[in-house]
Amino acid sequence: MATLAFLLLQWVFPSNRLAGPLGPFVRHLCILFTSATFALILVLWRIRSQIMTLSEISRKLAGPGRNTLMPFISNSLEELDASIKALLSEGGTTMSHRDLDRLTGLCFEYGQGVYHGSDSHVPSEFLERYPLYLNRHLKNISKRNNPGYRILVVRCQDLKVDLSANLEQVEYFYNLHIDNGIRLLQIDPSQATAISSRLFLDVTDMGIWDWKLVLLFKSSNGGRISVSAVTRDDVAFERCVSFYKLLLNEANGVQMVRSSIKCHPRSLAVKDADFANLGDPYP
Repeated sequence: MATLAFLLLQWVFPSNRLAGPLGPFVRHLCILFTSATFALILVLWRIRSQIMTLSEISRKLAGPGRNTLMPFISNSLEELDASIKALLSEGGTTMSHRDLDRLTGLCFEYGQGVYHGSDSHVPSEFLERYPLYLNRHLKNISKRNNPGYRILVVRCQDLKVDLSANLEQVEYFYNLHIDNGIRLLQIDPSQATAISSRLFLDVTDMGIWDWKLVLLFKSSNGGRISVSAVTRDDVAFERCVSFYKLLLNEANGVQMVRSSIKCHPRSLAVKDADFANLGDPYP
């Protein structure tokens, strides 16, 4: 931004027009002012749709019903503001499955093709809770042909029990990953919890989009889910990256053969290949 401002000022005010002892000071002051102006314009451009919406609301409330509807509009905006702040806070915000589905759907829709995740539900529960998640993951893959990883934070015995009780669902879940190149791994919940505790994280379930956004998921009361968002600028982002890398290092491979499921340790060569395919969080 400062470079753009400098080039603009070079064109508007050639060096011979800002001569004298105050010339450099004036030039730097102009660069600062121009940079701030460009930054403000960029912010306004990014939120232009919100501004247009508020403008339309204001226009429609110009009539006699303004005093009646204004408190409702004001309360709704305050609730939205509180929800956004809570989502971006360490404690997160509690969401219904419907709201969570809308949020993750937008993350996949605007994602750039790279996704990695960990989840503490067996396959049949995953499909029931997130019926659209896998299809959205597949569409996201097509943008960059980077299938990604899904680490199941469940006991291997629980996977076997789920397979026995829900054969078709587990086969569908497993085959969808294998057929599309998504690496399906498993780690015991106690191991995952120990890793997260070392990094001062209180969750083991997360979704990572393009190494730019992390959503942390934690089950809450009444079937709702607590969700918090961590961006690259957040101090917790590096801890989330470290957690997922440690999880990947400790995870087992998952193999299903003849309606039986096995969890097996991965060799060092396989782990090295997995880390290479994981991508660089800080390119």
